[in-house]
Amino acid sequence: MFGGCDIIDEAGKVIGKRPVKDFILKEAVSDRHYIFLPAVFYRREVVDKAGPFNALGNDLDFYLRVADSFELYRTDKTLAKWRRHHGSITASRETKDRKTDRQRFREDYLICRQHGGSILAPRCRRYFIFVALDRLGLYHFVNFAVLPRLRRYSFTNTMVKILGA
Repeated sequence: MFGGCDIIDEAGKVIGKRPVKDFILKEAVSDRHYIFLPAVFYRREVVDKAGPFNALGNDLDFYLRVADSFELYRTDKTLAKWRRHHGSITASRETKDRKTDRQRFREDYLICRQHGGSILAPRCRRYFIFVALDRLGLYHFVNFAVLPRLRRYSFTNTMVKILGA
């Protein structure tokens, strides 16, 4: 079972919400899924049958294995709060954490392809965009300085969605 998740800042103030939608296998493989790990609850038998998270802790890989054997249930209720702070890998700009980003994007790309996703699927495009920006040394600049400012405009949101960034 999975539900909603509030994103909170260091002071505990809600700064965002993760969208909650049904788990659709094709969408999860090619684009994104709407299951946010802190808001997931499952029985021991799920891990016993599907196996644990992989070494990188990739939740996509885990949820695909779970979906092979179990039905995933959604609730619209908020089940968790996730604290976003400057020390987290998600917000980090350090080289060591970019390596984690690179592994995660590559793994998502490989999972997409292994499960029949197109090389042009948004999940694959995100990997290619990351690699190009990272090699040019622009990934963090674009991700933390440019995109947040551009996302204020509906046209930009549409373009970012199309590009899969």
